[in-house]
Amino acid sequence: DHLTPEEKKLLSDLNPEIKDLKEKLVACKTDRIESEARKAELETNLTTNLRRRKQELEAAISSIDADSMVIDAELKRQELSDAKVLVDDASNQLTRVSESINNRTKQIAKIKDDMNKLKSLESEYERKLEEDAKELEEMLNKKNTYSAKEEEYTKKIRELGPLTSDAFDT
Repeated sequence: DHLTPEEKKLLSDLNPEIKDLKEKLVACKTDRIESEARKAELETNLTTNLRRRKQELEAAISSIDADSMVIDAELKRQELSDAKVLVDDASNQLTRVSESINNRTKQIAKIKDDMNKLKSLESEYERKLEEDAKELEEMLNKKNTYSAKEEEYTKKIRELGPLTSDAFDT
């Protein structure tokens, strides 16, 4: 109640901002968890598919005769090239997911820092408000004391009655 209008406005503006930052923090944490789950899924699929394909190729190589090896070699080179493209794509996607996780982590840290600053500012305003309230209470007590003395002196002056002109000559 003893804050300036600017301080009151700032204090009322801080509360919704803190709420928004908390909501953003929750959203960032959720996105981060989803991204980490997607990353793990991609890593698992990549490992599983490559291992299975390697076994298939090894089995095919052992069962192929010399004449068909020449024909199949070109097909296998093409499959290898295609697999490398898929691995590159998966690696790029994994890199993007990792970068996204890092960005979310940085956002979370910034939001937490902003929240801490706002909480500190809010605490400072609350402390100042308490100090102002205490100071106002002291002023009101002094005012009441002075008013009581003024009343007392006014009453005593009235009781004395009008003063003669001799009272002014000293």
